[in-house]
Amino acid sequence: MRLISTLIARLAIILLAWAGTVTFTGAQGLPALYDVTGVAADDVLNIREAPSASTAIIGELAPDQTGVEVVEISGDGKWGLVNSHEQSCWTSLRFLTPVAGGAMPDWPHLTCFGTEPFWDVAIAQGARIEMRSLQRDEQLTYATGTLNPVFSWPYVFTGQDGPGNITVIAVPAQCNDGMSDREYGMRGIVVYGSAGEYVLNGCCSLDMR
Repeated sequence: MRLISTLIARLAIILLAWAGTVTFTGAQGLPALYDVTGVAADDVLNIREAPSASTAIIGELAPDQTGVEVVEISGDGKWGLVNSHEQSCWTSLRFLTPVAGGAMPDWPHLTCFGTEPFWDVAIAQGARIEMRSLQRDEQLTYATGTLNPVFSWPYVFTGQDGPGNITVIAVPAQCNDGMSDREYGMRGIVVYGSAGEYVLNGCCSLDMR
C-alpha cells in the first residue's frame, strides 16, 4: 500500500509539473456542468466566437439543454467557454444554471482520452473504470474504481482487474486533445498494467451518461 501511495504521489507531482499553473476553486469549480435556463421554448441560446454579444454566432444550445460543460469563465464573469462540434466558443452565463454537484469531486462520471495512441477511459466513481486502447486493441473493465479520498485533488481513481491495476489522475487545467480546436478543463494521466508499465497522457471531461 505504501508503494502504491508513493507511486500515486510521484505521478501527481509529474502531472502537476506537466499541467503548469492550475486554478482550483472547490466543488463548484471548473470544469462544471450547467443547464440552459431562462430561454423561451421557441428560441435558442447562442454560442459566440468570443465572450461578447457583438461577435459572430457560430452555434446554439437548445432551450432545454442539460449537462453543458463549462471549462472557463471570462474575466468579467459573464461568459462561459463551452465545446460545440470541433471548437470551443462562448455563451452567456446569464442563461446557464450550475447543476447541483456538477463538478469534481462530487460528479460521478468522468471520461479521459488521448491521441497517439488513441485511448479512452470511462470512470463511474465507486463502480468501475473502463479502459480502451486502440493501439493495443484492448478493452478492459476494472471493477473497483473509486475516488481515493486521500487524494481529492488531484483526483485519483484506482481499479483492479485480476492481476492488472489502473490509476487515473485528473488535474484541473487547460487541455487540448490535439485533434480539434476543443478545449477541456482537466488534464489526465493513466497508468495501467500488472506492473504499471503503460502510461498515457490526455484530457478529461465530465459527462452526463
